[in-house]
Amino acid sequence: ALQVSISVPYLFDQRGKKIDGTSDASAAEFGDITLSGKYRIADNKSNRLGLGFAVSPYLVIDTGASDDWFGSGTFYGGARLVVDKEIDSATRASFNIGYQIKEAEVLTSNQEIGDTISYGLGISHDINSDLFVTGEAYLSTPSSDHLDKYLTPMEGDVSLGYKAMPDVQLILGVGAGSEGIGAPNWRILTG
Repeated sequence: ALQVSISVPYLFDQRGKKIDGTSDASAAEFGDITLSGKYRIADNKSNRLGLGFAVSPYLVIDTGASDDWFGSGTFYGGARLVVDKEIDSATRASFNIGYQIKEAEVLTSNQEIGDTISYGLGISHDINSDLFVTGEAYLSTPSSDHLDKYLTPMEGDVSLGYKAMPDVQLILGVGAGSEGIGAPNWRILTG
């Protein structure tokens, strides 16, 4: 099965020092738009291990203001390999690993981020036929400087979802991140 999605992030409030430390970053605006797809290669019932496999390519379109850290200043893309498992009739778990190809972005005189490797882990549980709760943890790290603390932010999110229609879900959640570039102190998620 093929899924297609579009993500249009809007940041209501962002405050703090710009990475160069010379000025404050304070604004509210749209970020870069992401177009993504997910193609299921194998479902959970097609093998003895009960594992599902999917590939998820994506393209990020430069629509956000890069001078206030709402955008990257360039087009880029990548892909993820997703492995999932149905634990029981109400609970699912997944793991993904991905690679992102991106022109190197100079952050400071001795730090830059280009291509990155990403990891993600999630679990979802159906509360009833309409409501579900999801927990996720993920990080990305530069392929050239793997697991550098400042360049490898980690984030965790918890959300509550409502199945409004068979193929439409409404989501509200919260998240928090570790210290590092791109990680929020906290965020509210909707979708």
